[in-house]
Amino acid sequence: MKQVTTKKAVLFLGCVLLSGLTFAKDLPTVEVLPIELAQKIAKAAYKNCVEQGATPSVSIVDQQGTLMYFQRGENAGPHSAKTSFRKAYTAATLKMPTSTFAAFVDMPKFSQLAKMGDDILLLTGGLPIINKSAVIGGIGISGAPSPELEEKCAADALASEFK
Repeated sequence: MKQVTTKKAVLFLGCVLLSGLTFAKDLPTVEVLPIELAQKIAKAAYKNCVEQGATPSVSIVDQQGTLMYFQRGENAGPHSAKTSFRKAYTAATLKMPTSTFAAFVDMPKFSQLAKMGDDILLLTGGLPIINKSAVIGGIGISGAPSPELEEKCAADALASEFK
């Protein structure tokens, strides 16, 4: 008899706990960047740069700025790894191309942007990854002959994935 009562109590408690899950459908949903897509974007961006004669480092971060995928170019300089990450982080967390901020950095009203955090880097070469108007990550490239080429390689890769 005691065993039946315990089973009923456990069943009742389980039903009570599971009933709370129905509220989850009322919570907002968040678009995420799948790792497979992060890899695909990075490889496409790297290939775009190689076709232009550059072998840079490419970083992909999620919408929170956490590194998801990294590819280092064969002849990329030692600083390109951290720089590509910081560009991707900046683009994802500030939700704008880093080239936009690079133009602001010399303006008195925006001079403090560079001091927001250790991983903020206001150099051209980072783009937010946007799907259905939501920022789901960022891409940063470093080690190409020019920041404009880095941004173009990234933009072309994103355009090919988000047609």
